[in-house]
Amino acid sequence: MLGFALVHVANGTPANPLISHAELVIKLGTGVIGATYVLGVLVSNVQLMALGVSDFGALQTRNILTGAGFFHYLLWMVAIVMPVSVALVSCFATVSSRGTWRSKLKTCFVRLVVGVLCGVLFAFLASSVVGYMSPWGLPWNPTDGLTVSWAQYKRIYGRIYGQFLDFFWHPRTIVAGILLIMGLIPVASLARSRWRRLFMEHDDHDALLAANPVMRVARFFPIVYAFMAILPLIFDYAQEVYPNISYNLGGGQPQVAELLIEGVAPVSLTTSPLSADGHAVRSEAVAIWYQSDKFMYLSPVSAAGAGITVMALEIGAVKSIRYLQTHVRVAAGGRIVSVQPN
Repeated sequence: MLGFALVHVANGTPANPLISHAELVIKLGTGVIGATYVLGVLVSNVQLMALGVSDFGALQTRNILTGAGFFHYLLWMVAIVMPVSVALVSCFATVSSRGTWRSKLKTCFVRLVVGVLCGVLFAFLASSVVGYMSPWGLPWNPTDGLTVSWAQYKRIYGRIYGQFLDFFWHPRTIVAGILLIMGLIPVASLARSRWRRLFMEHDDHDALLAANPVMRVARFFPIVYAFMAILPLIFDYAQEVYPNISYNLGGGQPQVAELLIEGVAPVSLTTSPLSADGHAVRSEAVAIWYQSDKFMYLSPVSAAGAGITVMALEIGAVKSIRYLQTHVRVAAGGRIVSVQPN
């Protein structure tokens, strides 16, 4: 038995097939974690850039969670626009097929409507999930639909529509969505071709596409459009979505707190009159935007509705932190729109 096992290993065939794939799985896992970390660094620094702060040198494992949040947002974007790409490919196939123009246009119109409705459905789900991750998001309980009245339904749908406007309806997101639609058209066309090849013996339309040199080049379009779409999407996510996602879920929602600061504190952070505790001063409510190894970046919450000025406070000067049950709504440019209790 021992001799057989040695020969078995010597012949290059491991007893457990998982061992042969372990190295590949480790490499793929490392690559995914590395890519997620880089995305997290980009997202957090794009948001900090609007505040006049940068911290590319900090090695924080939290960036992995931040990158995962952006990837989750990107998947919802793809889910929203993919039905439109599939409908456009199906419409093109219908127009190039045999038949009267009236029937082809009617079929094309129906498929486009179905694609748009599927996109709206995914937008509804995306707004519910992403909005739930914000401090003021609508609580997500599937059993609520069994007991609520029509008036409550309208209120719920109104809030979900508001969450869609807050998290997805921005100029840069719309541009990125259009680019994603264009980039996903070749993917949808290839998937349709493979599907028809499996279930149909002959397809003139696919043969026509295979012979078209433009379609061969179009295979590279998804990569090009993905690079074009990812930049505006990162900027919009970092400035409009990320600051409004709960901190514990990988977002950049500023934490509102009162600080007990040792020594002389910046005048704009202290209460009036100053509350002295020996050599320490208690600050007013501040928004903690970011914390590095040495500094805490703050702004007064009282500046809501106007442009803010972020100040760096040395962490060693903070004696205690009292977190408040309050959240802030943030718009592009690091502007605090409103301050609301949790």
